[in-house]
Amino acid sequence: MNKRGYFILLAGLCIFPGGTGWSQASGADLEMLLDQGREAFYEAVREESKVETTQAIFQELSTREPAYHGLALTYIGAAHTLKGKHAFLPQKKYRYVLDGLQNMDQGLAEAPDDLEALFIYGMTCYHLPFFFGRKDEAHRTFQTIVGLLEENYQQYDPELVVDVIAFMDEEITLTAGEEATLNSIKAELGGE
Repeated sequence: MNKRGYFILLAGLCIFPGGTGWSQASGADLEMLLDQGREAFYEAVREESKVETTQAIFQELSTREPAYHGLALTYIGAAHTLKGKHAFLPQKKYRYVLDGLQNMDQGLAEAPDDLEALFIYGMTCYHLPFFFGRKDEAHRTFQTIVGLLEENYQQYDPELVVDVIAFMDEEITLTAGEEATLNSIKAELGGE
């Protein structure tokens, strides 16, 4: 499956394979659960019924592996903001987004250097309506991402890095220095 689809928040739609039960959590099991959570999250962008599935998967991931708690809480919060996208009443939309942002803030506080958590947080804030006041926060988050990649891009999954860079190239206004940094990383990874 193409991971690029994972990282286009409003356009991503993947196939959810279903089922999350394993008797013991091995590294492979955790990666499969994480992949299921990602897929469910991007389905939740379009299908309200996937929001609770997403939250349940990331709650399970967090329970099985506490090291994933910050990332999981960020996804749980981002999924909660999607409830706002799908809600009919404006008051509910607003409340869901505020609650989701609170969860995402807590998740990011626990995982401030987790590239994926930062990316989910930044994308979610970037796509929120202006009256939530999160555009500047989104841009600061993307600046943090550029800094992390500049220092340590080799530590991250190359596909994730390429996807993050592609999103930022397409959606985010970057400084000349940030563009140069990301283009250099992309060239080293064999990107376009």
